[in-house]
Amino acid sequence: MDCVKLVFLMLYTFLCQLALSSSLPHLCPEDQALALLQFKNMFTINPNDYCYDTISGIDIQSYPRTVFWNKSTDCCSWDGIHCDETTRQVIELDLRCSQLQGKFHSNSSLFQLSNLKRLDLSYNDFTGSLISPKFGKFSSLRHLDLSHSSFMGVIPSEISHLSKLYVLLLDLGSNNLEGTIPQCVVERNEYLSDLDLSNNRLSGTINTTFSVGNTFRVINLHGNKLTGKVPRSLINCEYLTLLDLGNNMLNDTFPNWLGYLPDLKILSLRSNKLHGPIKSSGNTNLFMGLEILDQSSNGFKGEFTRKNFGEFANHEGN
Repeated sequence: MDCVKLVFLMLYTFLCQLALSSSLPHLCPEDQALALLQFKNMFTINPNDYCYDTISGIDIQSYPRTVFWNKSTDCCSWDGIHCDETTRQVIELDLRCSQLQGKFHSNSSLFQLSNLKRLDLSYNDFTGSLISPKFGKFSSLRHLDLSHSSFMGVIPSEISHLSKLYVLLLDLGSNNLEGTIPQCVVERNEYLSDLDLSNNRLSGTINTTFSVGNTFRVINLHGNKLTGKVPRSLINCEYLTLLDLGNNMLNDTFPNWLGYLPDLKILSLRSNKLHGPIKSSGNTNLFMGLEILDQSSNGFKGEFTRKNFGEFANHEGN
């Protein structure tokens, strides 16, 4: 009888401990909290920082998300942090327009957060900082936004290691990226849907090959110093809805073959060195889904007509 009571007592104790442990909060790993605090301390806060979205034309709320990060609280509760509900690993970091100012070092503690799936550092001031090759170590990353943050230098080829990337934003209100567009950024990221490298100082030809079966929906290379021809491999981007090649130095004839892209809605070719007659090669079914076309400030001859290209909702001519 005593043995039975002992067994029940042990079982009761075990169940109580199990219930107690399940009721305790699951905190984020200590090493990740420490890495985040070290990252915070690398920067000062600029309360005068102003964020303005040039695309939407609206102000972005600016406030210092990292100010209230401290070791006395669970880092999963910190502003801008999102953790996996089961493992409590940090998987999202959103510091968009957080008034951060300072040098972004290549050995930043941020790179210790190996489980990140989403990283947004846009609209901060990292003037003089290079884009570290270590960004390529975030093997689970699906969204990367480094735009409007005054990064400079070349785009590291290691970015191509982010094989799960869906959205890559390296655009610029204030980035100063130079060099050519690395072929591997496009060719090795099979899930990439949005590529924005606009308003930088990228030069050379667009020698990237857009492979058959890619999932690009947005390609924005506006405002660089790109030369040469419009790459014919763009015809493989069958899901493309927006293509902006404006404000470059492309030297080519009118790429009427882009009219075969069924989902293309916005096409900007403005302010290049494009030239020659505008013609549809006899196919009146080109550009059927196009809503906005801007081919102004080029050397084209002729006009876009409904007979040749269908009807456009909005059209900017020569």
